[in-house]
Amino acid sequence: MIPFTKKKIRMNNQTIADMFQYFNSQISQKGLKKEYSMLVYINSMKLNETYNEIVSKCNYSDPEFIKFTEEERKMVLEYADRNEQGEVKVDSRNQPLIIERIVEFNELHDKLREDNKEAIEKFEAFKAESDKYLQEVREIEVVTMDISQFPDEVEPKWIGILNINDYASMI
Repeated sequence: MIPFTKKKIRMNNQTIADMFQYFNSQISQKGLKKEYSMLVYINSMKLNETYNEIVSKCNYSDPEFIKFTEEERKMVLEYADRNEQGEVKVDSRNQPLIIERIVEFNELHDKLREDNKEAIEKFEAFKAESDKYLQEVREIEVVTMDISQFPDEVEPKWIGILNINDYASMI
């Protein structure tokens, strides 16, 4: 029998969402220790409802803002610089470059933003509330196990949270 232990921990909603996404990315991985695979599975199931709650509170679906972002995306692609093959040039962050027609783009983009000022302000207010919500701390229960059962490749932050021993008290 694998010695799993339940552990209550306090963490912010963003870290909980990150943890669930990590578990979700690991759930179909082959070659993990069976004990660790079970830990991933159990915790994924335990955090599923909490994760869905977090996502639903941070999901913005205002049709006016969605329409604005679609129009903005089309405008960026229309005015983006292109290479000899007609492909959009991108910068180091993989964002479309607009240099050749920047003046014309900025004028139209400013007008688009002005026309959608209310939708943008509503989104920014929602984003501020979402960011605040993601930093709120709550208590959750996870299943832990002995550190010797973890694969070598697991990120240290997950080992720190999911092992039975409280190594944080050593700090």
